[in-house]
This record gives sequence, C-alpha cells and structure tokens, in this order.
Amino acid sequence: MKEKRDKKMRLKMKANYLKLIIWTPSLSTTCQQLCIRIPNMSVSLSEVSEGRIEYLAKPKSLPSSYTEDRRSVYWIDRRPIESNGKTEFATTPRLDDLSKPRNVDEYYQGDRPTPMWPVSKSARNAAVSERISELARYRPVHPEFQPERSPLYMPSFGSRSPPPPNSRIYILAQPKPHKVWSRVDENFVDEGEFSASIWPVEPKVYTSSCPPRVESLATAKDLPRQYKGERPVQWLVSDNAKNSTASLRLQQLARPRSGRLTKDDYDPYKVTPSARTARPTPRILELCTPLPRKIRQKKP
Repeated sequence: MKEKRDKKMRLKMKANYLKLIIWTPSLSTTCQQLCIRIPNMSVSLSEVSEGRIEYLAKPKSLPSSYTEDRRSVYWIDRRPIESNGKTEFATTPRLDDLSKPRNVDEYYQGDRPTPMWPVSKSARNAAVSERISELARYRPVHPEFQPERSPLYMPSFGSRSPPPPNSRIYILAQPKPHKVWSRVDENFVDEGEFSASIWPVEPKVYTSSCPPRVESLATAKDLPRQYKGERPVQWLVSDNAKNSTASLRLQQLARPRSGRLTKDDYDPYKVTPSARTARPTPRILELCTPLPRKIRQKKP
C-alpha cells in the first residue's frame, strides 16, 4: 500500500512539474533551459516546451460557417448557379407552408345555390313564440311625428288678407334671362327668349338637304363577315383541341431553359481589349492634369 501511495505521489508531482516552462535570458541573448531534478525522476523542460510550441504554432482553424470578405466593392455579388439540368425552386420550409392554401373548416357550409330552396314540414308547422312575434312587429311611429311639408303649399293667414309683396320679391320672381350669342359680335352675349337657341341657326339650314356623298360617309360602317365578338370567360373546348398533338417546335419552346445553358462567367476585373488599346483625347489629358498650385515636389 505504501509503494502504491508513493508511486501515485510521484506521478502527481511529475504532472505538476511538466506544466512549468522556465526560460531565463543569458548575456549572449540566448535562452538557457533549466532542468528540474526530482528524486528518482529527471525531467527536461526542453522536451515539454517542444510539444507545447508545436501546438501553439498550429494555425487557428476556421469555423464551418465562415465566409470570406469581399476583396473590393467590385466583387461578384452572387455565386455561379449550380444546376442539375432541372427547374428547381429554392424556398424555405416556412415559405412552403405559407404558400399552401388555407384549409376550410370542417363545419363550414357554403352559400345556397339559389335564393329559392324547399322548406321542411317542421318549419312550416312550427309554433311561433311570443318573443318572436313581438320582435317581428314593425316599429311604430312617434306620436308627435309630422311628415315632410310639400314645397307647394298655401300659407294660412286666417281672416286677414295676404300682404302685398315688395319690389325685391317681384325682382326675384322674374325668370332668369336666357343667354344667346350675339348676331353682331361673337365676343359678346345678348339676352333673348328662353325658347331661343344658344347658337342662332339660319332658316336656310332647317330646309337644307345633305348631298349623297355626305349621307354615304355618315352611314355606320358594317362589321366584317369574319368578325367574332369577345369570347366569354368560360367556353367549351373542342374535341380537336383536346386531342391535338403539339409540334416539335412548340415542345422546344415550352421546355424550360436548362441550367447548363446559363452563362454566369462574369468577372469584374476583366478588361476588354478595346479598353487596353484606347487612347485618351487631348481634352481628357488636359482635365487629368493636376493644378499647378497643388503640385509639390517631394522632399529629398
């Protein structure tokens, strides 16, 4: 038992001393390693430090969710499309749930197809309660209710005679004059009879007749024989349309575009050959030249 206890203590002391790394700088700017001597055990710190330094020298690993920053503001905003040749919709499970139609309640009853429906015998022979009869009565009119008065009524003066109207009432009672265009000057308006037309028409116009050419031009244009009106929203599809076979060209146009044909090789750093061989105009060179007052020579 004593030997086991001593062995356990030695292992514990060895583990504690292995964690120590002591370096002391010497006069020759080098590092001198110290060794710790323990009874029945000799440990070199150089052996311990080499494993620790190798562990610390390893680069830090990047997490799986790490994304590299843009090297410039002109970097590509989107990654090239990786397609397997099929049309696929990239949606989240939440978006798929929201795109599904709403389920109808199990107790939902739709509207009746027509405003007329058969009434059951029990509904015909049902006895009406006193409360329903009371609610079915129309609302009575207030005892002090008076209907609207007619705009034409005769005021009652009693035994007195009606007073004569004043001059202002006579002026307001006169009919409003009718405005017609002046026959002398078109810029002025005269007052005429109420039955007179606004635009005076000469008597010759009433008895005039149109020439045959004007009557033919005034005739409404007939619809063409092959004209067909607007098709209703719902129409019957013919059997020929149901059993028809699409042509090869129509099938090619109806097919979705394959992912292999998508061209996504955009490179923002690629310079066109025309831009490489371009030469600026004298005006551009003049504008690119800095101002003399802003030119400074570098100090030696």
